[in-house]
Parts: sequence; C-alpha cells; structure tokens
Amino acid sequence: MSNSTAGILEAYQVAQTYDYTSVALLSLVAYEFITTVDQEVACVWTRRPSATSVLLVTTRWVMVLYQALQWIPYHTYSACWALEVTDFTLYLVSLAQMAVFSSLRVYALWSRSQLRYLFAVAVLALSCVPIATNIFQLSRIYAVWSGPPIDTCNIVSNISNHLNRSASADPQLRAVRGRARPGADLDRDVPPLAAAAPAQHGRVGVGAAPT
Repeated sequence: MSNSTAGILEAYQVAQTYDYTSVALLSLVAYEFITTVDQEVACVWTRRPSATSVLLVTTRWVMVLYQALQWIPYHTYSACWALEVTDFTLYLVSLAQMAVFSSLRVYALWSRSQLRYLFAVAVLALSCVPIATNIFQLSRIYAVWSGPPIDTCNIVSNISNHLNRSASADPQLRAVRGRARPGADLDRDVPPLAAAAPAQHGRVGVGAAPT
C-alpha cells in the first residue's frame, strides 16, 4: 500500500469516527429536546417573558442548531468558511449563556448577602474572559478546504503556537470536519492532508494549511 493510500485511509477513519461521535451527540440532544419540550411550553411559552425564560430557550435552541450544523455539506470553500464562522459564533453564544447562568447562580446563592451584586458581577466578568480570547482568535483565523475524495474543512490560525496554547487548554486534535466521497482513485485523487495543530478556541481541532 502506497503512502498516499495509507494517508487517505487514515483520514477516512478519522472522518468516520467524527461522524459516529456526531450521531451519538445528535441522538442525545434530540432525546433531551423531545422529552422536555412539554416542560419548555409550561415554563416559557405560557408565561410572560423574563430573563430566565429567554436564557432557557436560547440555550436549548443553540444546542439544537449547533448539532444541525454538523450535518450541512460543505463542498466549496465558501460553504466551508460560512459554516465555520456560524459554528464559531454559536460557540461564543454558548459561552455567553454559561457566563450569564453562572452569574445568576452566584446571585441566587448569595441573595441574602449585601455583596451579592459584587460576587455576581465578578463571576460574570471572569466568565467573559474566554469570550474575549475567542473573539481575538476569530479575527486571526482562516479556512482551509480540500475537495474529493474526502472533503475536509479546517480552521487555521496565524497566532503563534505559544500564544495559542496559552489561550486554549485543549489537546492537539486532527481535522474537525471530514466526509468521504466514494469512487475515488486512492493512488491518484489524494488531496494534501492537513497536519495536526493546537486547537483554536477550546472546542475544535485545526489543521495546518496544505502544502
């Protein structure tokens, strides 16, 4: 087996593992959403809107939208970049939701203290630090797309490795998006494979630009 064939088979296995994991996560999200939709109707849609109800609804629907994005095809560079930006934006929204939720929880726990506002604001400010670092990273990234026989969509950053590791605690990962297209000549139609690189924003892996 040639090196190119071994490389494409390895990339296919990575993409297949990613797809299996995505199906498992999608199943969990769908189960949670379907089994609790009656509670959402009772707690949100039959009452006047409040900060808590808005937080609940947006958290649920962002979770659904994020999983749905994983199954949208990206057969062009424009689609690759648009999906990654949308995916990144939803990730930032989820970070903001967690920050608000943490702040509200601290406020509730310290509701009888005169320092409850101080504690809540402090937690909110600290929770917003990852949002700021990820926005900075978003301004320093670009997409790398390679076509058949395996579509891959990777995010590459021009931030130095040292700074990138400081902003993200996740381990190094391989390409985050990959689909296999059948009928390819593995010895001839092999795209340049992206090398592993540090994760860009604590959620997905990235690859270096193909050479």
